[in-house]
Amino acid sequence: MKKGILLLLVTVLALASLLVAGCAPSATEPSAPSGGDEGSATAPADEEEEAAPAAPEGEVITWQFQGHPPVSDYYFTAVQGIADHITAMSGGRLTVEAYAGGSIVPASEELEGVHQGILNMGSACPMYNVNKFPQAPLFDMVSGGMTALQMTLWHTKGNGDELAARMWEDKMNVKYIGPQGFLPPEVWCQSNKKIEDPGDLKGLKMRCAGDGGEILASMGVSTVYFPGAEVYESMQRGVIDAFEYASPFLNWGMGFHEVADYLYM
Repeated sequence: MKKGILLLLVTVLALASLLVAGCAPSATEPSAPSGGDEGSATAPADEEEEAAPAAPEGEVITWQFQGHPPVSDYYFTAVQGIADHITAMSGGRLTVEAYAGGSIVPASEELEGVHQGILNMGSACPMYNVNKFPQAPLFDMVSGGMTALQMTLWHTKGNGDELAARMWEDKMNVKYIGPQGFLPPEVWCQSNKKIEDPGDLKGLKMRCAGDGGEILASMGVSTVYFPGAEVYESMQRGVIDAFEYASPFLNWGMGFHEVADYLYM
C-alpha cells in the first residue's frame, strides 16, 4: 500500500514546497542543426542519441483530501484553502480536491481512510482517534487546555511535532505533516438544561469526545460521540441534552444557539 499522507492540521507551505521541489523542470528542446558545407563536422551518432528531446510533461495527479468538518462549519474553508494552495503551488501538476466530512469515508475517520488507502490526504481532530491512541487528545484543543499560542510553541519549539509524528506513523500507514493551525480551547458545553452544580450532570445526555468524555462519564453523564454535522438535529430532536464543540464563533455559524439555551465556558 502506498504511503498515505495524513494532514492533521496541515502545514501547507511545507508540503507545497516539497511538491514544487519534486516537480522536474522542463528540459530545453535541442536546436536543429544548422545547414552548412558538406565538409562541416557532424556530431557522432552516439552524441546525437544523448541529446534526446525533452520528455513530455507528466500527467496531472489528482488527490482526494477529506477534512472532518461539514460544509456548514466555517472551519471547512481551511480544508478548501489547503487544497487550493497545494494545487497552485505545484503549478497544477498536483490537483487536490477538497471534501467535507463524510463525503468519502465517515466523518472523523479520515485517519483510517488514509491508512487504508481510500484517501490520499485527510485532516481531523486528534482526539477522534483516542480509541487507537490514548495520548491523542494531548495534541488537540480541549476545554481548559492550552491556548492556540501555547500549542503552536509546543509543536514548533517543544518537540510536539516530533512526538505527534512518532505516534501516528509508528502504527499507521500514514505520514504526519504538521499542524494547520490551532483554534482557541473548546468551550466546555452548550446545553438546553441548566447546570448549576456537579449533581446536575448525572443523567445528562451529552455529545463529547476524548479525555473530557471519559471524565464526564465517570461523573454520571451519558456520553456519546458522533460527527459535528449531526449535532444540530440531535439537539433539536432531543437525542442529546448537551454537547461539546469548537468555539462560539464556529458554533454560531452552525446555528447551535438555536437549539441550546445555555453556553458554559
